[in-house]
Amino acid sequence: MTLGETVKEYRDKHDLSQRQFAAKCNLSNGYISMLEKNINPKTGQPMVPSILAIKKIADAMNISLNSLLYSADDISVDISLDVGIPLWEDTFRNNLWLYLKNMNPKDLEAVGLEQEYIMEIFHSNRRISLEEACDIVDKLGLSFDYMLGMTDKTEKPALGAKDGLDSEIINLFVDLPAELKTEALNYMRYLADRAKT
Repeated sequence: MTLGETVKEYRDKHDLSQRQFAAKCNLSNGYISMLEKNINPKTGQPMVPSILAIKKIADAMNISLNSLLYSADDISVDISLDVGIPLWEDTFRNNLWLYLKNMNPKDLEAVGLEQEYIMEIFHSNRRISLEEACDIVDKLGLSFDYMLGMTDKTEKPALGAKDGLDSEIINLFVDLPAELKTEALNYMRYLADRAKT
């Protein structure tokens, strides 16, 4: 049984949607979907999840990492030391690829995105900044939530009264020194959890 089949079996047994399970793992819905399909849309190859992602899945299933690795047959794991790349970047790249793969290069240029720039995003290991990702989805007129696999709605919602505040929060976060970003993110998660109750 593959890791994706193990996840799907667990979800079915516990009557959880992909979205619910993804939230339980603190991973994106798109990432769980790719795991279950066992295909990386960027490469067409089987998914190779990071050990960090597998640990999050094991924790959500209330089993040890070893148990999960043992139960999944022939699992490939990325154990590179560079686990600092946020999972949103992988999900963003994958969903961007799915959205753009059949798009005409002239359509890209019409919205202000050069084909060479887009190809560089897919074929390099460089980090994508949050500001850069926002700029891309803005030019494409897409919802950032869609690009992170959090909604099926591709269109960008109409601007509302709170958008200026959201923009300010994003700009403040982007401008923080790296050592403070984790602290700020943890506090934002705390506030979001508190707002749910």
